Amino acid sequence: MTLKSILLLEKIHVTSEDHTVSNSLFISKQPVLDRDNSIQDYIFYYAPYEQTQQLNHTRSFLEALFQTGIKELSGGRRAFIKINREMLSNPSIFTFTNEQLIFAIDDAEPIDETMIARVNELKALNFTFALFHTSDKEDLISELTPLLPLVQYFIVDTSAVDLEAFQTVLPELRDYRLTMIASNIADEKTQQAFSTLGIQLFSGHYYLDEQLDDEKEIDKGYQETLALLNILQTSKAIDEIATEFATYPNITLKLLRYLNSPAFMLKHTIKSIRHALLLIGRKDLRRWLLLLAFTQTDDGSPANNPLLYTANTRMAIMRFLVNRLTYATKELSDEAPFVAVLSMLQPLMGVSYDKIFDSINLDEEIKSAITTYHGTLGKLLELSIATEQLDQQRVTGLLEELGLDQEAFEQALLESYKEQ
Repeated sequence: MTLKSILLLEKIHVTSEDHTVSNSLFISKQPVLDRDNSIQDYIFYYAPYEQTQQLNHTRSFLEALFQTGIKELSGGRRAFIKINREMLSNPSIFTFTNEQLIFAIDDAEPIDETMIARVNELKALNFTFALFHTSDKEDLISELTPLLPLVQYFIVDTSAVDLEAFQTVLPELRDYRLTMIASNIADEKTQQAFSTLGIQLFSGHYYLDEQLDDEKEIDKGYQETLALLNILQTSKAIDEIATEFATYPNITLKLLRYLNSPAFMLKHTIKSIRHALLLIGRKDLRRWLLLLAFTQTDDGSPANNPLLYTANTRMAIMRFLVNRLTYATKELSDEAPFVAVLSMLQPLMGVSYDKIFDSINLDEEIKSAITTYHGTLGKLLELSIATEQLDQQRVTGLLEELGLDQEAFEQALLESYKEQ
């Protein structure tokens, strides 16, 4: 899978005109989805942890992108980056010639002849631009008119812009044939509201806002997955487990194909469930069995599935961070990625955790970690979810509570980029 994580913390040193400034940036990456909830692009957001250091944080972010590699960060897709006036005029912008990178200018920036000239200059060098709509100015269109013919994308921040106010300017915007993206969407209701306006691309964690219905039966395919998971949770011998797996030939075949895929880079071809158990172990096998559930009803590429994307992200973050805890144990290390994937079953299956847990034999500690963020596993999960929701204050507080520093978190997220 070429799935990427949602959040990156980057600490780098930037030289200003007077002195060296050390910026610690809260950087998040949100997938851009189409109406079928299939990943198309990504939007990057960033802000300095120390609000007193505002001047160089855009430059810090772009240098971080250059050091890490935009192609690696975006998985080969387009990456929208908000850029301020200072960075637009900075010569270091010429470092970025990748066609995947799209600079999004905030509509709060003053638009004058100098900016227009600079955008025209960069467009001549094949740079692509977007407008990031974050204000409800009454004379918005008249202010943006000089810039609108020069941009290809229009990104609406739904958390900052009033829907009714946006509707009034939408007809004029359509004259410019812009590709529109509604961003920072927190729930399905907001997504549907902007969808009815004709917008076809969306960003935010709304795809996790599933309507739960405990009256319905869990899908048969998921029931089989949960049954096999229970088998792996038992203390039965390997041969007994392999025999019971054989009664579910469809899932067993898919699982073997999944484990033999290039994504795992295994040295040996796995030919049977017994072989998988001997080579990998039941704890890892149960996690991959759960991940397989995310592809059961997906008609497109797994790499386009935002639920699988999020499951992999939570798993990578928790697996790395648990081993950075001074009080980490083997049990915590084993259970952290398992809890990460289990936490995604509710939006996947569309029923509550209570109903799902009725079908799985789980320790109460694991259940409470998922439902109430109890204990160390719960705090690690809450930290992962806070990154998805762009909750910078919550992230900082949880790092302190867990005894983790920002450097450890940065490393965890960088590792998640490498693995997905």
